[in-house]
Amino acid sequence: MAIRPKSLPAGIMPVIIGASIAYKSGKFNLPILLLILFCSISIQIITNFVNDLYDAKKGADTKDRLGPQRTVASGLIKERTMFVVCIVLTIITFLCGLYLVSLGGRSILIIGIVSLIFAWLYTAGPLPIGYLGLGDLFVFIFFGLVATGGTYFLLTGEYSLTVFIASTIPGFISVNILQANNIRDIDTDKLAKKYTLAVRLGRNNSILLFILIFVSIYISDILLFITSGYQYKMLLMMVSIPYAYQISKNLRLADTGKSYINVLEKCFYFIFICGLLLSISFLI
Repeated sequence: MAIRPKSLPAGIMPVIIGASIAYKSGKFNLPILLLILFCSISIQIITNFVNDLYDAKKGADTKDRLGPQRTVASGLIKERTMFVVCIVLTIITFLCGLYLVSLGGRSILIIGIVSLIFAWLYTAGPLPIGYLGLGDLFVFIFFGLVATGGTYFLLTGEYSLTVFIASTIPGFISVNILQANNIRDIDTDKLAKKYTLAVRLGRNNSILLFILIFVSIYISDILLFITSGYQYKMLLMMVSIPYAYQISKNLRLADTGKSYINVLEKCFYFIFICGLLLSISFLI
């Protein structure tokens, strides 16, 4: 429950997209890809664990929340146990990432350390990012630009405009995953003084932003179509538009914990579908 398995595509698909672009360029190494995936998934799990722990400590997760049960807040896992697990997993991830540092150099070391730091600072510390309304920005950077671009760089030693544009797509979708989660929690987050972007904007404006972010996803896909020399295969992801419309409609109509959970689960499916379609576009 604390791992939140349904959320893991947010950490997996950016890596798969980066790997697919690398494969297209003729540079691919499966063992390295698997290690990148392990580190990416581990950082996401650390973030989930720390979030579970510190949202409980700060009072953001209570019995009144509309979302799924949280393990520390509900007493299923003790605070000390969760803290120790977070520390151990952070150390393991850092040690595994040292091999990637040997391949990518100082830049990968900096990215790895910063990623682990922000996995903690999202909800921990005196000024947690998620409580300041900055979570959306950092999710876009780390689950989009860093995960996709870093994967491509580690596999090829290069970077490109195509990789940058492609990396914005999982970044935007991850922001919407966070938005759907935070829109659901607006009332309880206000009480806990967790001033997420959704709390600051209000429900209606947050839903409008959610829709605009979906539009941005397809604008990025059109840019890939243009930069690829108008190869129609790059528009394969457009088949997901009806699903994006359905998710947006469901979010607008959501009024119960179950309906919000349904929207959030659809967002996780959406990043998997779009990531798969975009990867196939590069591999065809």
